[in-house]
Amino acid sequence: MAPTASSTSSLTAAQAQPGATTYIPGQKLPYTMNWNASWQQQIFHRMVFEVRYLGVKAEHLPVENILNNTSGVTATSDLPVFTSQPSQTYLNSLTATLSSLQAAAQATNPYYTAGFTSPISSVEPWGYSWYKYRGSRRCV
Repeated sequence: MAPTASSTSSLTAAQAQPGATTYIPGQKLPYTMNWNASWQQQIFHRMVFEVRYLGVKAEHLPVENILNNTSGVTATSDLPVFTSQPSQTYLNSLTATLSSLQAAAQATNPYYTAGFTSPISSVEPWGYSWYKYRGSRRCV
């Protein structure tokens, strides 16, 4: 269906950027590979020896990543965690505040300076899984 004049929005890029929350680059189709092998040998009259192998591998599984996940916390600038009540003198001596850490995070975030203020979720095909199982003997 083609957009009509009444269905299109008059949002500018600057207005749309703060609301942008997802980026999905070159997608790849996830897939799995399965394989198995088994070997049996009768030993004596009432015993069977069996060895089994099973493998499953998945590739290009979607992994979510936050592109503009930055932190203003550094080795010299952080908010301490207390296990007991600190003195008021100590609290007054602290230089870092939540506002200063948030401002530092925004200053180091290239997406924020471009107008993207919301977290941008990216789905990348980086995931994989690998499963192997080896069986043992059995008696019949």
